[in-house]
Amino acid sequence: MKKAILCFPAIDSKLIQYPTGLYKIATYCNSYYEIIIIDQRIFSNPIIEINNLIENEGVDNILCLGLSVMTGQQIQSALEISKVFHDKLKIVWGGIHPTILPKQTISNKYIDYVIIGEGERAFLNLLNYLCGKENDYHLFLSKVNRNLTYNYLSDLTSHKYIDFSKYKIDDSYFIKRDGFKKAFTIETSRGCPHNCYYCHNSIFKKPYRFIKSSKIIEIIDVLYNCYKIDGIIFQEDNFFVNIKRVQNIIDYFIKNKSVGWKTNCRIDYFNKFIDDIHFMNNLVKSGCNVLQFGIESGSQRILNLINKKIKIEDVIKINKKLSMYPINIRYNFIIGFPTETKSEMQATLDLINRLLLDNRNVEPPFLNIYNP
Repeated sequence: MKKAILCFPAIDSKLIQYPTGLYKIATYCNSYYEIIIIDQRIFSNPIIEINNLIENEGVDNILCLGLSVMTGQQIQSALEISKVFHDKLKIVWGGIHPTILPKQTISNKYIDYVIIGEGERAFLNLLNYLCGKENDYHLFLSKVNRNLTYNYLSDLTSHKYIDFSKYKIDDSYFIKRDGFKKAFTIETSRGCPHNCYYCHNSIFKKPYRFIKSSKIIEIIDVLYNCYKIDGIIFQEDNFFVNIKRVQNIIDYFIKNKSVGWKTNCRIDYFNKFIDDIHFMNNLVKSGCNVLQFGIESGSQRILNLINKKIKIEDVIKINKKLSMYPINIRYNFIIGFPTETKSEMQATLDLINRLLLDNRNVEPPFLNIYNP
């Protein structure tokens, strides 16, 4: 069976999260090809690991080296690896950075192919092409094929999530924070039905899709039975879009008190939820110990500018009502938006102080600097 290597280059973060995307690609392809994953955060020198694979497997048996790349420091790490192996292996870049800047990425002399958007179907399509199998269509960018194809899976439920029997979870990926001793990150939806102008979802051109609750429960059961996890982190942009799905998952957690959870949500969704005492009490009973919201700014003008479609007065009102429940609240903010004034930046700081004073469960918020 031919092989391919997927690599997650080093990134400037103390928190090592599971590279879900790479393992989903590997699971999608592993009936046809053997996918080997190397995470530079765990293997501090991936160059040695990749060289060992080439020596042991033979360079002709390895179809390509794929790298998942986010804008920032990870580009430097990915380029260093690409330079070393470009003469031996076909180099493929995917992830957020090449999706946002595909033509710039493919113009680099060390990069042979670029995958835009989600990688499962496109990477399998590329591997088939590299094997000489005929393709009626190409789902990837190359030096010759410059057609931009934004890839995504239309149905997340029908495909196998991750083959945890084949790909064992390294201990480094379990998270010890937020009250958990052994939590694990899963992704149960992609995309977002909203259109905030600053968000990557507005560029990726993909609709909101989700895994059905019955399959999510199966995934959590496997993780608990195999690894005895005590927490699930739903790492996605907007967990609460489909409320029926959420309620099914809440019911599951109430019945299985050994596992708690945390997730992200839009604050305006809680305009509907916060006065539903039954829903809020069940949220607490289910072991939801952290809710994370993106507020972004304390200036209504800036919120309108980025098409956030929330109101500051609603944020203040919901935050006060959330204080009645023992759930830690985490807010994200951004300063430095184009045209933002000093007084608007100060309004963001003032809102942060107000939220902290009104709700003792609010953690010190994340304050990020806007980067175009």
